Amino acid sequence: MVQFETKIVKTIERFQKRYTDEFNKTISSFISLGIENQCDLLLHDDNKSIGITIEDLCDEMLNSDKNRVSLLGGPGAGKSTLLLKLALIISSMTDNKIIPVLVKCGLENQSNIKNLVHVGGFSEEEKEKLWQEGRLFLIFDGINEVSNADIRGFLNSIMLLSDDYPECKYILSCRSLEYPMVEYSPFEKYNVSPVTENQIREKLVMELGEQKGEQYFSELCHSSKNYLLDICKTPLLLSLIINILSDPDEVTSLEKLKSKSDIYRKFYDNITSRIRKKSTALSIDKFYELRDEIFKQLSYYMQCKGIVYIEENDLVDFIRNAKYLQNRSIDIINALKIKKEGHLWYWTIVEELKKCGFFNLYDNLEESASAFAFIHQSFQEYFAGCFLSSPERISEKKYITFLLQNDVLGKKSSQGYNTKRNWNTIEFASNQDTSNHLIFYIMRYSQKQQDPSSLELAANCILQDASNNKSLVNDCCIWLLEAFKYWSIPYKYNLIYAANKLLSYVSEDFPERLKNDIEYFGHKYTGGYIPIEYPESFDIDFLKRVIEEDDIEHCLNAIFTIGERVWPKEMASAILDFLFSLLFSDEQVIREQSVKSIKGVIEHNSEITLDDRKFEFLISIIKNKKESDAIRTYTLNTLATTGDGRAIPVFMDYLMDKDNPYRDSASWSLQELVLKSSDQQYSVEVMRKFYYQCLIEESDDQSGMYSKGNLVYTLSKLNAKEYVEDLKKWIMNEREPYVQEDGINAIGVLSGKNETNFIDQYSVSSDPVIRSKALKSLIDIDREYYWKRKYDVIKNDRYSIVRSIVDEDSFLVSDSIETLLAISPENNKIHEQYFEHVETVNNYN
Repeated sequence: MVQFETKIVKTIERFQKRYTDEFNKTISSFISLGIENQCDLLLHDDNKSIGITIEDLCDEMLNSDKNRVSLLGGPGAGKSTLLLKLALIISSMTDNKIIPVLVKCGLENQSNIKNLVHVGGFSEEEKEKLWQEGRLFLIFDGINEVSNADIRGFLNSIMLLSDDYPECKYILSCRSLEYPMVEYSPFEKYNVSPVTENQIREKLVMELGEQKGEQYFSELCHSSKNYLLDICKTPLLLSLIINILSDPDEVTSLEKLKSKSDIYRKFYDNITSRIRKKSTALSIDKFYELRDEIFKQLSYYMQCKGIVYIEENDLVDFIRNAKYLQNRSIDIINALKIKKEGHLWYWTIVEELKKCGFFNLYDNLEESASAFAFIHQSFQEYFAGCFLSSPERISEKKYITFLLQNDVLGKKSSQGYNTKRNWNTIEFASNQDTSNHLIFYIMRYSQKQQDPSSLELAANCILQDASNNKSLVNDCCIWLLEAFKYWSIPYKYNLIYAANKLLSYVSEDFPERLKNDIEYFGHKYTGGYIPIEYPESFDIDFLKRVIEEDDIEHCLNAIFTIGERVWPKEMASAILDFLFSLLFSDEQVIREQSVKSIKGVIEHNSEITLDDRKFEFLISIIKNKKESDAIRTYTLNTLATTGDGRAIPVFMDYLMDKDNPYRDSASWSLQELVLKSSDQQYSVEVMRKFYYQCLIEESDDQSGMYSKGNLVYTLSKLNAKEYVEDLKKWIMNEREPYVQEDGINAIGVLSGKNETNFIDQYSVSSDPVIRSKALKSLIDIDREYYWKRKYDVIKNDRYSIVRSIVDEDSFLVSDSIETLLAISPENNKIHEQYFEHVETVNNYN
C-alpha cells in the first residue's frame, strides 16, 4: 500500500514538473495569453448563467460529485491554455493524491479511450486500482482534432468510460461549432467568455505602461467600426497586438493594422527580425528565405489535408520531397552546412525549424513518435494565405480552386455543421493580394458553380478594405443581386445582407436602379436591420438565454444564428418547436426574424416536415392582412421551402390580389411549389396561363414592377414558349430596367435564332445587367457567330458580370494535394546524391 501511494506521489510530482515546464513555455512564448494573472478568462456556466474562473471550476469538481465537464470556445479563445493551467493546479494539490492526465487528442491514434491515458510506473493491477478509486483527473484537450474517429463517436466513448469509472473526473475541450449535440449529455457545458473591454484596457496598461496603454486603448475604441477593439476580445489577437506594440525598436501606429492579415504579418516580421539578430546558425539571413517558403508550402499542404498536426517523419518527407523555387531556395539548399557525417540537408532544415519558435513539438509519452504544429492554427491559416497570395499561385488559380472545392463551404461537415473551415485562409490571402485577382476569381468561381457561400466569402474579403475597392464593391453587389434572383438557391437572405453591407461603398456612378433594387430587397428582407451571426462558441442553450433575457438587438442576432446553423437530425424538431413558440411574441421584429429562421432550419434539414398545426398557422399569417408586410412575405418564402403543395391555392389568391404587398415573393414561392407538384389541377400547362394572365394584369407601381419581373422570369422557368411573341410586344412597352432585365432573360431562354435581332437591340444598353442578359442570350443562341462578333466588346466591358460571359476559367484541379504541389522524391534527388556521403560543404556567402 505504501509503495502504491508513493508511486502516486512520485507520478504527481513528475506530471507537475512537465506541466510547469509546458506552462512556463506557453506563457513566455511569442503569444502568451496572459491568463495566469492580469487577464483571467471567465467560463460561462450554462446552468447557472454566471462567470467563474478555472480555479473555481477546479475546486468545484474536486469537492463535489461533478465529474464531467465540457469546455467550449472558438479558435484562439484560450481553451488549451486553460486546461493546461487546470492540470498544473491539480498537480500542485499533492494532498489530494489525484493524478491529472492531459491528453492531446489530435496526437493520439488509439481507438480505445482508456489506452490514451498514460500513467507509467504502475502495474496493470495498480492502474486498474487508480481507475476504480477515482485517483485520475482526465483532461481531453481538443476532441475535435481526433484523427481516427468522428467527434460524436469519440465523445460517446469518453461518456462510456466515465460510466465505467464514475469516481474519476473528466473534462474535455472542443471548438463550439464542432461539439456534438446530444440530447442527454452528462457533460456540463462551460463556454470560454470573450475578453472584456475593461480587461483589454487593463492588459494594455499592464504591458505598456499607463500612458501608452490608455493611449492605445483610446485608439482601439475609435478605430474604424471598432474593428480592432472587436478582434482584441479574442485572447490570441490581443496578445499579437500587444506584442507588436511592445517592440522596443519600432513605434507602431494602430492605423497601419487595417486587417487581421496586417497584424499577423507585422507580428511575424517583428519576431523574425529579433531571431535573425540573435541567431548565427546557417547564415540565418539566407536561411530565413528558405524557411519562409517552407512555412507557406507546408501550411497550405496541412490546410488542404485538414490537419493541424504533422508527424515528424511526414515533416521530413515533405521537406525532402517538396518542389522548391528555382535559383534562390535551391542555392540555399546546395550551400547548407552539414554538421556531421550522415546528417542530410533536409534533417538540417528540420532541426532549424524546431528552433525557430513558430512550431510546437509534441511528444507521445509512451512512444518515440513526435509531431509538430504551428504555434496556433491561425498561423497555419495565415501562412497558407501567404502561399495563395503569391503572384505565381494567383496567376495559376488552381491553388485557390483546390481549396474552394475541397472545403466545406456551404456544405455539411461530418458533424453536420457549416464550419467554413477555409474562410480564414482565403481572407488572409485576399488581404495580401493587391491585384484583387483572388476576389475576382472567387466571384467567378461562385457564379460558375452557383455557390452562394463562396460569393458571401468574396463579399467578406472585400468588406475588409471596401473603401479602397470601389470596382470590386460594384461588381460584387451586382453578383449578389444576380445570385439572389437567378441562382439555383434563390432568395438566399444572406446574399442581400451582404449586398446591403457593401452598398455604402459603391462608386458614385454605380447604376441608380441597381442601388434601388438592393435597397428594395434590403428593406424587404432585413426590415432595416442586418443581423449578425454569433460565433460558434454560442451553442443552442446560450442562444436561447440571449433570446429570453437580452436586449432586442442581441435577441434578433441569436434567432438569426439558429437559422444559420445545420443542426443534428435529432435536434431539428425541437429547435423548430422553439422558433414557432417565438411567433407568439409581442415583439413584431422577433416574429419576423423567427419566420426567416424557420426557413433556414427547413433548408438545412431536408427530412423535416411541418405538422398540420404548424402548416395552418403559417397559412393564417399569409392570409391575415393585419399582419406586417414583412412577416407575410417571409412566410410565403418559408412555406415554399417546405415543398408542400397544399399552399398553392393560397399563393395564387395572394398573387391575384393587388392589395397584397411583395407579390414577387408570392410569384417565386408559387413557382417553387408548382415545379415540384404532381397535382394535375396545378399542372405546368395550367400555371403558364395563370402566370401570363397575372403578368398582363399586374399594376405599374413599385410592387407591381418587381412582381412583373418575377412573373416573366417564372414563365421562362415554366418553358412558356407559346407566349414568346406576346412577351416581345409586352417588353417593348415596358420602360423599367428591372422588368426589361427579366424580360430579356426570358426571351433568351425561350427563343431560338429567330429572336436574335430583337435581343441584340438590348446588348448596347447602358444598364450592365440588361447588357449582360442580352449578350449572354445571343452567345447561348448562336455561339459561333456572336462569339466572334461580340468578343472584344464583352471582354473589355467595365463590369465582370458582362466579362464573365466569355471567361473560360478551368475549375478542374488534381485529385490530391500531393499532385497539386508536385510533391515527389525526384524533386531534390540531386541534393540527396550530392550530400548523402559528404561531411561538410562551404557556408553560403
